[in-house]
Amino acid sequence: MKTAFAACIVAIAVLASTVHAQTGVTWNPGGPDPGLWSNPANWGGTVPVSGYKAYINNGTIGPCIVDGVAGGCQIAIANGGGPSTLIVTNGGDLTAGDTNGDIHNAGWTQIGGSGTGTMIIESGGNVKFMLHLWIGQDPGGVGTLIMNGGTASVTNHPDGNWQLGSGGTGYIYMNGGTLFLLKWDGTTQVNGASHIDIAGGTIIVNGDKTGILNALKDTGKVTAYGGSGTLNIDYNNINPGKTTLSAVSNGTPGRKIKSIELNGGNVTIKYETTSGATYHLESSASLSPASWSIVPGSTVTASGTEETFSFPIPGDAPTFFRAASP
Repeated sequence: MKTAFAACIVAIAVLASTVHAQTGVTWNPGGPDPGLWSNPANWGGTVPVSGYKAYINNGTIGPCIVDGVAGGCQIAIANGGGPSTLIVTNGGDLTAGDTNGDIHNAGWTQIGGSGTGTMIIESGGNVKFMLHLWIGQDPGGVGTLIMNGGTASVTNHPDGNWQLGSGGTGYIYMNGGTLFLLKWDGTTQVNGASHIDIAGGTIIVNGDKTGILNALKDTGKVTAYGGSGTLNIDYNNINPGKTTLSAVSNGTPGRKIKSIELNGGNVTIKYETTSGATYHLESSASLSPASWSIVPGSTVTASGTEETFSFPIPGDAPTFFRAASP
């Protein structure tokens, strides 16, 4: 009897040792700092690493910018707050999800809980989602993943999965770069008003997903260039054993943004052009505004296949850009 009792105590002690208590920290820069993840003052004194849950909720301050190696913690964007934005810029390498302890409790990432949250990955940026990626997770929540370049992967755990609009509404906008997915289990991973638009870059997923993707294309859940382009769905040719999703613009003059970089106090945008055509950049505070505003001084007659334009960062609020032809 005494031996059995001792064994029970040991079992409980071992179980308790696997519990991984997280410490919550909240993004809250207090001054004109450019909003770097790496600045302890922007987190109340402690930059989140493994053992922490990073909340990016404050809608009255500028975006959180990752420009180096960062993370290892759980990340929740607009969990009870927002609108909030995290930007992984050139040189940024973010690990999203805590693998120390029970990964199923602390390894998932949330973009848009009950609020409005956005993650933007620029050219030269990289994000590793260590378990699940939930975009637009809770009722009333709106989550958006925008890839202007770089790489992102939901392939880092055999159980790793993703979903748009599991309770709210989720969007993926591919303007460049590559998104790697381990799974695409069915059409219910893109729910309600959620959708995916490809206007550059590729999505690569393990296995043959042509049936699922064709069904989503037919219902308008996956589009190319906002519906004006053509989706390319390839299994096993471009990437053996994988399905590759890309798009062509059907002759629309080059306007695809290739990269957006933050350099000090400036934004630098590169976009495709057709020589001899006239272009300008437009900005908006949302992805679906009533109208867009022309970025002052950005009008140009293209002399080649690419244009670059730099201008001061337009305030602290999240801003969306597009290239247009008058």
